[in-house]
Amino acid sequence: MVQNEGFPSGATYKGASSVIEGVFKAFNHDWEYFSFDIEQYLDAGDSIIVIGSYVGKHRKSTKLLRAGTAHVFELRDGKVLRFRQFTDTKVIWDAMS
Repeated sequence: MVQNEGFPSGATYKGASSVIEGVFKAFNHDWEYFSFDIEQYLDAGDSIIVIGSYVGKHRKSTKLLRAGTAHVFELRDGKVLRFRQFTDTKVIWDAMS
């Protein structure tokens, strides 16, 4: 999993347990709620692009978040080989401050 450069605590994670610990559990600590609202799926051959928005509420600032986002899943033999995230990180940082 490759998070967008500039994403809060963003990094590259390898393996399911790394993603669970470094991404999902971290979100639960900082956000009252955080989700990805899917708007569209695009077939790109060996990749699937998912367009949507991150929606959340930050625990400390109590600000609401809505940030346009694209997820790119690269597939091989029906399994996700790599995930990349593209989002407006400034909107996310603004919600956190």
